[in-house]
Amino acid sequence: MEASTPVTKIAGDPHTWVSPKEAILEVQYIADQLSNVFPQYKSDFEKNASAYLTKLKKLDAEFDTLKDAKQKVFITQHEAFSYLARDYGMKQIAITGLDPESEPSASALATLKSEMEKAGLKHVYFEDNSTSAIAETLAKSAGASLLVINPVEGLSDAQKKAGDNYLTIMQENLKSLQKTIK
Repeated sequence: MEASTPVTKIAGDPHTWVSPKEAILEVQYIADQLSNVFPQYKSDFEKNASAYLTKLKKLDAEFDTLKDAKQKVFITQHEAFSYLARDYGMKQIAITGLDPESEPSASALATLKSEMEKAGLKHVYFEDNSTSAIAETLAKSAGASLLVINPVEGLSDAQKKAGDNYLTIMQENLKSLQKTIK
C-alpha cells in the first residue's frame, strides 16, 4: 500500500505529506485500505481517521490563507515544498534539488540572489535537521534573514519529548511562511 496513491504527483518529488491537502487524502486512503485488510477494526479506523481529518482540515483552512498572499514566492534550502506551494498558490524556489545536502555552483547562487532581489524576498528558509551553510551563504549575500521550515521527514528525540508532531510542525511552518508573504 502506497499512502500517496490518491495524490496527483509532481514528477520526482516524494514530499506529498508536506501539504495538508495531500495529507488529508493520504489519511483517508490509509484508513480505507486498513479497513479493507482488517474489516474487524473498520469502525476504529474510521473513528480515528475522522478525528485526525478534522484537525487536518482545520490546518488546511489555515494554510488556505496563503492563497491571498501578496508575496507568493519563497526560497527553500531544498525542493521539499512543491506540493505545499502548488496547493496554496505559492511558488517555491529551491537552492538545491531534492537532495538537501547537494551544493549549487557559484553561478547558481548568483542567479538565486538575483531572483530574490527581483522578487523582493527578504528570507531564505532552511531546515534545522540538515546543514544550513548554503542557505546561510545565499541569505548573507542577498541581505536576507534565515527562517526555519521543516519538511517533516522525521522527528528528533527532543521534538518527540517536547510533544511535537505533524500538526505542531506544520503550524510552525505556517507561521514561518506568513513572515515572508506579508
